[in-house]
Amino acid sequence: MLVCTQETQNDPDPVPDEDVRCHRPLKLGHAEGYNTEVAIKIMMSALLLAVACGDEKESPPQSEPMTDVDADADADADADADADADAGGDDTGESPTDDTGEPPEGVSLMPPTVHIIPANPKTMDALEVVFDTDGTVPEGATLDYWFQWDASGESRPFCTDEHIENFWTTRDEVWQVQVFTVVGFEMSEPAVASVTISNTTPTIDTVSIFPTEPTVGDTLTCVPGGFHDDDFDDDNTRIVWFNGTESVGTGTEFTGTVEEGDSIRCEATANDGLEDGTALDVTVTIGS
Repeated sequence: MLVCTQETQNDPDPVPDEDVRCHRPLKLGHAEGYNTEVAIKIMMSALLLAVACGDEKESPPQSEPMTDVDADADADADADADADADAGGDDTGESPTDDTGEPPEGVSLMPPTVHIIPANPKTMDALEVVFDTDGTVPEGATLDYWFQWDASGESRPFCTDEHIENFWTTRDEVWQVQVFTVVGFEMSEPAVASVTISNTTPTIDTVSIFPTEPTVGDTLTCVPGGFHDDDFDDDNTRIVWFNGTESVGTGTEFTGTVEEGDSIRCEATANDGLEDGTALDVTVTIGS
């Protein structure tokens, strides 16, 4: 440890300084002619002087007072930074974007215009969205679409593209699609189109009269076959009998008066309780 003292004559290795001399204190009993009392006084004086002349710590630099010009310059810089932040960009003049490449909030996306085909679908018809015009997105963005379907107001979350298979639809349902233009997580207002699923008319495959070679007095029976209805409606096939061009009865059996040589015709029309479908007929001639 170095101590500071003004007495340097007895210091074996003095350190020069302008006013103060610093040296290592002598150890007791190691100097010739050593006087203990004097040594103690010298050491006490050295300690007091060391406290008084200890190393001064460097004071932190003091900032210069800000002038009015400096304050105005800082205020202008802050205002410019705030303006850049509000505009969503920087001072490079580039278009505003975020780190994901998505358009910033407020950039308008325009929906497409669409319609659904067929315009009057039936139960077995698939539905398809047709684009009349494309949606629009900012320059450089990738155009994509999101489809949201519902049937008579009930969401169909499993239907997520422009195509609906016919097994999803049921007669009288109103199917509506909303098509959104999408970029990243931004979506436009929807384009909307809808259609109503119409009734499917039923069909029959065959119609026959028994007996096939009737005679006067026979009861004739008309038998339609192969009834089919895509809506699973009941068979309400309607039967009308004709003798020549004259209507002579309805229903499955005919027991009217006939003569040998008469042409008896059975006309069967498929019906599902709502609409007529296909009509078939068959004719027999009354024998002797």
